[in-house]
Amino acid sequence: GMKFSSRARRAPRKSLIVFERAEKEEGVQGNDGEWEEIQAVASLSSRVLEAFILALICVLAISIRMFVIVRYEPVLTEFDSYFNLHASRILVNEGFTSFLNHFDTHSWYPYGRPIGTTIQPLLMIACGGVMYISRVLCFPISLRSVSIALPTLLSCISCICAYVLAREVKGPGAGLLAAALIAISPGYLSRSTPGNFDNESLALPLTLLTLFFWTLSLKSKTTPPPLLTGLSQSLTLAAWGGGIFLPNLISLHTLLLLIKASGISFRVLYVAYSTYYITSIAMVTAMPWGGELGG
Repeated sequence: GMKFSSRARRAPRKSLIVFERAEKEEGVQGNDGEWEEIQAVASLSSRVLEAFILALICVLAISIRMFVIVRYEPVLTEFDSYFNLHASRILVNEGFTSFLNHFDTHSWYPYGRPIGTTIQPLLMIACGGVMYISRVLCFPISLRSVSIALPTLLSCISCICAYVLAREVKGPGAGLLAAALIAISPGYLSRSTPGNFDNESLALPLTLLTLFFWTLSLKSKTTPPPLLTGLSQSLTLAAWGGGIFLPNLISLHTLLLLIKASGISFRVLYVAYSTYYITSIAMVTAMPWGGELGG
């Protein structure tokens, strides 16, 4: 009888211990779930805050440049801006084929200037694209207004490109800092004010985009990032004659990575550089205005 009673006393104790352990395990699992939810909310909040700050930087970049129009008037500046507007008018009114074959008798007097082989046309193509979109949306806007406003809009895109490049290299804080510096940089500010319808306003965002894709190429083992690097570099060369320095910079960076033994495998570096180089050379040599750059 005593043995039976002792077993009867031990049974509730064991069940109580098992129940307490089960409660602890459920509590730990519940805490893990709550912690994951807190982390997800914090991550979403940081991304929203990051996007909000980037939007403020873009507004700052546009506001600083629009001060020229507020104080003075919307006019084109420098001789190159007027020539680029003249070339854009030919592209919009006569088409791309006539634009490439056009011989301008108003430039390089007395010899004249063949447009198709002596100009980087991407800025005019961008201007014509904005005009086409405005016509599709039934929003009347003059070519002159587009040429005045386009450099300022491109400065906003430059801030975004600087952000994604620095964020990929060092993180969100560095990305926002880079975007802010681009927004207030005096050197770029002078080339992206309203009316400065020149190649540099388009060349900077394309250069930053090329470097961003090159950074992705070194981190991935796939071919799309190197292909995008070659494509964006070709667009840079189609927008600005100074874009010839960009392939030299990437080649020098590749050489330094080989010498330094930075931890990037030779296979990744070989695939990235060879794919990028073949793509860019194939595209640039096919351009009538870029044969000398490609060759």
